[in-house]
Amino acid sequence: MLGELRAEGMTELDELESALAADPIIGSRLDQDVISTGGGGQNWQAASLVQVLVDRVLDKADGFDVPPTTREEVIAEWAEVLRRPADRIVVIVALSEFRADDPPVDLASDLQIHLLRDDEISAALRMNAGRAGMALDERWVSPTFGIRSFYESRLYIGAVPSEKSEEETALRTKATERAARVLLALRLFKRGRVAWSGNFECTISPGGEVSPAAGSFGPSFGWHAGDPYVLEPEEHEPFRDLWVALEKVHADDKVAGPLRRFTFAAERALPEDKIVDLVIAAESLFLGDIKPSDRGELRFRLSTRVALLLGETVAERKQIFAFMRRAYDARSGLAHGGSAGEKNLRAVDGKPVSAAEFASALEDVIRRALQLAVQRLAGREGFPPDWEDLMFELASE
Repeated sequence: MLGELRAEGMTELDELESALAADPIIGSRLDQDVISTGGGGQNWQAASLVQVLVDRVLDKADGFDVPPTTREEVIAEWAEVLRRPADRIVVIVALSEFRADDPPVDLASDLQIHLLRDDEISAALRMNAGRAGMALDERWVSPTFGIRSFYESRLYIGAVPSEKSEEETALRTKATERAARVLLALRLFKRGRVAWSGNFECTISPGGEVSPAAGSFGPSFGWHAGDPYVLEPEEHEPFRDLWVALEKVHADDKVAGPLRRFTFAAERALPEDKIVDLVIAAESLFLGDIKPSDRGELRFRLSTRVALLLGETVAERKQIFAFMRRAYDARSGLAHGGSAGEKNLRAVDGKPVSAAEFASALEDVIRRALQLAVQRLAGREGFPPDWEDLMFELASE
């Protein structure tokens, strides 16, 4: 219809296109490729922009009888979109086997954990997320939570200048890594199988419309979790406190390596691999201050330090000491091509357990240690403590 009206020389269409060309911002973008690092780009043609306006007006008015207030509202929003200096990008890390009661969980003004909205799920489906249903054009998606982070990706004409490319890419990387650290914080907060099921980006128009930009997805996107990791309402505040501490110190050399290994362990399918990663995390956290020339009897030092930090009574420190010795021996056996050793697979209380149960118990111990290390570094105590002072202080109790 627009094509026919344009062919017949409709004055109003000519005036509208002339107004677009005369606008100092929009006019400079007409017949040019307008692009951002986060949102991609396209060639802006006046005819196409007018069609977008007409489509929005008709959709808003639900027909051709358009009230003047609706027309003016949509025109103002449309012009704002065309004049925007940057694309607003939402980065979403979709979670599997997770539920937060009483959402959202707000961590910052531009960071939260919340249920994915219908338009966000629709954008993900348009990027081929979700599992196949009964028909080729069908996807089944259960209520899905995600971590949302945002950034602004500046619009450029023609191409992103080479001198700005690195800066723009850094903004994108920062937002993505920040969202991924929330997943790390969830794993660090308590036991659970929470994992990512997709990582995608969408552009958000000033009117709130969501359009897919880029993404990658695992096979578990949208699956219903039978036994999810649940963040209870009373856990929101302590989790937020842990997140704030983690954001302060995550790049500190004292915890960066251990946190990375803890993440590896959480993503391992085999308990034996999990045990190896967790003991490496413990060594990195507790033995990082020991010089290469003074690394004798590492098993004893590791076990002693973990026990000193985590144990609250003599009996508990003895149990943790013995458990970490067994963990060290289990890792050594696995690392040298053997097995963990049946004699080593015992819980903190000394009872025999399976490899999977042993790995879970070890994860709990390392989780507590990392929590304390993060909180001490974020506060005034620092990490590591003076181990000799701590040992003699406890001995004098």
